[in-house]
Amino acid sequence: QLAGTIGLAAGSVSFAQVVKAGGPVWTVGLSALIMRERVSRGVTLSLVPIIAGVGLATVKELSFAWAALLGAVVSDVAFALRNVLSKKSMGGGRPGGPRTLLMSPSNLFGILTVSATLVLVPLAAVAEWHKAGPAWRAATAVTPPALLVGELVAAGAFFYAYSEVAMQASAVSP
Repeated sequence: QLAGTIGLAAGSVSFAQVVKAGGPVWTVGLSALIMRERVSRGVTLSLVPIIAGVGLATVKELSFAWAALLGAVVSDVAFALRNVLSKKSMGGGRPGGPRTLLMSPSNLFGILTVSATLVLVPLAAVAEWHKAGPAWRAATAVTPPALLVGELVAAGAFFYAYSEVAMQASAVSP
């Protein structure tokens, strides 16, 4: 997440999102490398338009920045690695072995989310506490507090749902 944020801060949002669209390429590559999964011809061919599109958009980007490219690529690789290692921890993808699920994708995602929250909330509180009051006052000066809280909860719920769907999809072999 940090690398993606750095990528967004260093260049245009559209550029970072285009580069991050290459996520399936990294997932397939890491699945082949870590899980020793054979990549079918169909999957390989389906990656060609992604690679071509990301390459074309990158070359044509007017506000190209290496930091933006690096941040987006590191973010992509990290998310792909999370998905592949999550799949491995669920017991899927063992060559020649049973495909017994040790943990469901939803359970694994819940555990990862709770663990990350327990680690990161205290760190964020220590690092950012002095900015919380002024930021809240600035935000509520233009948005009613109840609406702001509702929007924050909705954004969190949508991001959680999006991330859980991505985790569910990671349980499927490419």
